[in-house]
Amino acid sequence: MSSYVPLAISQSLSLRPTSLRCIGIFGKAINLLTTDDRLLVLQRYGHGLSPMGMLIRGTDFNAIAQALGRDDTLRLCSSGLHHRRFSIGVTARRISLTMPPLTLLPHCLDRLLAGQSHATGLFGPLEQAIKQPLSPWLHDLRQHLFHWLTGHPCDFTPFIGLGPGLTPSSDDMLIGVMALLHSDRRSRSRMQQLSLLPPSCTLRRLTASVSRSYLQHAAAGRFSSTLLSLLQRLAQGRGSHSQIGHFLTLGHYSGADTLLGLAMANHWLGDFYQGSDAYA
Repeated sequence: MSSYVPLAISQSLSLRPTSLRCIGIFGKAINLLTTDDRLLVLQRYGHGLSPMGMLIRGTDFNAIAQALGRDDTLRLCSSGLHHRRFSIGVTARRISLTMPPLTLLPHCLDRLLAGQSHATGLFGPLEQAIKQPLSPWLHDLRQHLFHWLTGHPCDFTPFIGLGPGLTPSSDDMLIGVMALLHSDRRSRSRMQQLSLLPPSCTLRRLTASVSRSYLQHAAAGRFSSTLLSLLQRLAQGRGSHSQIGHFLTLGHYSGADTLLGLAMANHWLGDFYQGSDAYA
C-alpha cells in the first residue's frame, strides 16, 4: 500500500472519523463526500487550496487519481485517510482560509476586467456582462442585496443552482458577492449576523453537493486561497492582468462567474453606502 503526505490541509476541514465516497475525479481535484454530506477535496499542488481541501504534490495526485475509482469508499480516522490501495496522512500544516477585513477595493478591478472575453455561464463574455445594463436577474439580485443590507432577512433561493457547471454559475457569482461582503468592513458584521443562504435542508434541494459546500463555507467567511490572494492584492492596488488570467482558468466558467460577482458587489456596495436610491 502506498502512503502519501499532504503539503497542507485547510484549517476548516473536519478530520473527525467517517467514511467517504469518491464522487468525482478531475485533473485538479478529487471530490470525496462523507456519509453526512460533507465535502473533502484532494487538490493538485499549484491550483490553490479550498476550505475543504488537502493539498497534494502533483506526482502523488496522479498516483491517487489512477488508484481511485468513482464510487470507491475511503475511511478517515486519526491515522489518516485510507483506501484499499493507498493512505494519506493528516499531519500537515493547517492553513486558515478565513477572509480578513480589507481596505475598499479600488476600481482597478474594472480596469483589469476590461477586455476579458472569457465567457460567464449566464451573461456572455465577462467584459460585456460588467458593462451592459443590468439584466432582470442581476437587477433582482441587486434589490435583494440592498434589502438584506438594511437588516431584513431575504430569500436568495431564486439565485442558487442556476446555470452550467459542477458549481452552477449563479452559485459562483454568489461566492464572489459573499467574498466582497466579508472583506468590506462596512458589511462584514452583517455577514456574521445574517446569512444570505437558506437552511441546509433547502440548500440541499437547490444545488449539488460540491457547490453547496463552497456556498456554506463562503457564508461563514472561508474562501479558496486563490480568491483570498486575489482580493488581498486588489485591496493593495497590486492586482495584475496575469493574476486575473490565472483566476479565469478555474473551471470552465467558475473564474469568470466569481469575478462577475465580485465586480457587481463592489459597485452595489458602493451605491448602497453612498446613499443612492437603492430601490430605483
